[in-house]
Amino acid sequence: MEENIIKKEVKSNLAELFRIMGDNSRLSVLLCLSERSRNVSEIVRELGLKQSLVSHHLKVLRQYGLISAQRKSPFILYSASETKLWQLISLAMEVVEQARSELNSEKGGQDV
Repeated sequence: MEENIIKKEVKSNLAELFRIMGDNSRLSVLLCLSERSRNVSEIVRELGLKQSLVSHHLKVLRQYGLISAQRKSPFILYSASETKLWQLISLAMEVVEQARSELNSEKGGQDV
């Protein structure tokens, strides 16, 4: 019974992580920070998103521990937190590319 409860909690946490990363703009912010630490203005400029949207996504990503923030006067620099998270994202990208390639082959070489 206890093991089943743990599995439910793990599944719930995993679903929440994927939900958070499932937003296209939020994922873009996360990937932008995987390259190097940046302040809000740099992220806005890099991604072409509104500052209010970037700030919202940064808040959510911080709440879940996916990024960290450090004050470097006069800015706050945001950076990626978890190496394992980047391994997961990298693996997910490989899976998507492989699936796209296989689907492309099945459709006779047409881009999917």
